[in-house]
Amino acid sequence: SCTTYSDITGFADVMGNMMWGMILSIGAVAIVVFVVVMYLMLKMIVDRAAYSVSLVKVFGYNDSEINRLYLGGSFWVVLVSALVSVPLSKLIMDALYPLLVSNIACGLDTTFSPLMYALIFALIFVSYFVINFVLTKRLKKIPETEMLKNRE
Repeated sequence: SCTTYSDITGFADVMGNMMWGMILSIGAVAIVVFVVVMYLMLKMIVDRAAYSVSLVKVFGYNDSEINRLYLGGSFWVVLVSALVSVPLSKLIMDALYPLLVSNIACGLDTTFSPLMYALIFALIFVSYFVINFVLTKRLKKIPETEMLKNRE
């Protein structure tokens, strides 16, 4: 038997169509895990700083200054980690994928277009800004009397 280029690309199309649901579900789960981890990380920052936030409020800082102090630095961490980890994880997966499908003779296209990278970064920053908005409301709800509570 002879395998032609059209046979391989046809099989790749069939495999792509069969795996499309799994790809979408893995992507959705990855987004949910990312959002939950980022929310919990930033929420922990806010919760641990409740005493300091109330003290800063007593000294007369406004809400935008408090947001910059406690949530502003996290933007740069998310930006740098996204710029480093997205291309790095793509390189790692490009190296590992042929080993994972070595028993299947197909030619799946695993390249990312610039639009795909833009979509990934947009999802990262939209979720970051939504979480930041939620935690900004949480910072505003911390009362000034928090600093007067008995501390051990």
